Amino acid sequence: MRIAVIGGGTAGYLAAAHLTKHFRDLVNLYHIYDPSIPTIGVGEGTTPSLRYWLKNTLGVTEAEVIARCDATRKYGILFENWGRQNAKFMHHFFPVRDLYAYHISARKLVELLSEHVVATHIHKRVQDITQDEMSAEITFDDGGRLGVDYIIDARGFPKDTGASRIELPWIPTNSALIRRGPVINGGTLQHKINGMPFEYTSATRSVARPHGWIFVIPLTSRTSYGYIYNNQFSTPEEVRADFEVFLGANCADCAPAENHLQFPNFTRRTFFDGVVMNIGNSASFLEPLEATAIAIALSQINAFSRWPLGRLANSDNTVLWRRNRHNAEDLKTFNTYLLKTIMRISVFVGWHYSMGSRFKSEFWSYAQSRAKSVPENLPVSSVDLKTQWKKVTDAVSHLPHPFEDQIDFQHVCEPGPRPNRPIYGMFTPESFAEVGHGIGAL
Repeated sequence: MRIAVIGGGTAGYLAAAHLTKHFRDLVNLYHIYDPSIPTIGVGEGTTPSLRYWLKNTLGVTEAEVIARCDATRKYGILFENWGRQNAKFMHHFFPVRDLYAYHISARKLVELLSEHVVATHIHKRVQDITQDEMSAEITFDDGGRLGVDYIIDARGFPKDTGASRIELPWIPTNSALIRRGPVINGGTLQHKINGMPFEYTSATRSVARPHGWIFVIPLTSRTSYGYIYNNQFSTPEEVRADFEVFLGANCADCAPAENHLQFPNFTRRTFFDGVVMNIGNSASFLEPLEATAIAIALSQINAFSRWPLGRLANSDNTVLWRRNRHNAEDLKTFNTYLLKTIMRISVFVGWHYSMGSRFKSEFWSYAQSRAKSVPENLPVSSVDLKTQWKKVTDAVSHLPHPFEDQIDFQHVCEPGPRPNRPIYGMFTPESFAEVGHGIGAL
């Protein structure tokens, strides 16, 4: 079986390494990308899923990740100026101080992943993809062609903006200014957050500002800063001026070079059509507030591995199975699962804006009004999403207060058997409790 992974960014390399590890005997793998096409290069905050995948799938130790990818541990996100109730609050990974993720250099992560890919590498630009129900043909810009059974498309934002995708307007940002600064001295930045001593180097900072919010991601070699905003309400010059104020107040001697990005918050309606599977930014994009990009890409890769590849690998009659692999109900179930996951994550991210911030600005008025349309005005699967939202928020009401009864709250959130535990996308009642109480929505 011939599979092509198209894309040289993080999602493409995650997919290629995953297929190499799990399907090397089943698949003739082609990894296709044009090195001259730049990648976004952000996404340097992660969730614990990447740490577990690197260890369990590739056998990469934490020492190697730190040495090779400039990684630091991330125990959660420190929110500052969000809502009107708490100046600061933490959104932890649970159990606190035990479960953690990484801050990681996206570029160096790709370099590490490349060493775990066994494939035929084709460094060309894809001009076109044509397909039928059983296979696809890739045409390159030099006129060359390649026929494959499946394509994993990780080329980044799709060009089409029509009915094939759903915009997510309750996430109110669409632009970013990215800067780099020196390493943070974590020992000088200790605070008590939710009653606990915490260093900024143990968490991503997410700081609300008049035009949006700023992330601070500490690596061992540098610190990444990004001002996330909406270009309908703020010009790059206005954002840059406030960025300078923030950096000056935080003693961040940043290099003058900056990267200016624009992005859509969207999801495809269909991720897999039976031949082409879209992952990463080709499938969906959510602003980096909860650092979900890599976790979402991994969930899409894992889903594709279970079906159809997992079923094909375990089939006694692969020819017969391939002829019948386009069962409409199976495809619908598969795509609905992925769509609901993205929609739920997006609703949770939008909820962060629902109580505004400490700044009264045009952006925050807009952001709060858009967030409050969630989950009433969902364009798809609204009944299911609202029902599940209610289940999780009802579960939150039975938890101790995450700040006032912190010891009891953390005790309840210790690992162990927990039947009927509602999960919304990748977020649990504990996440709802900390964010909801933090912004003043609960």
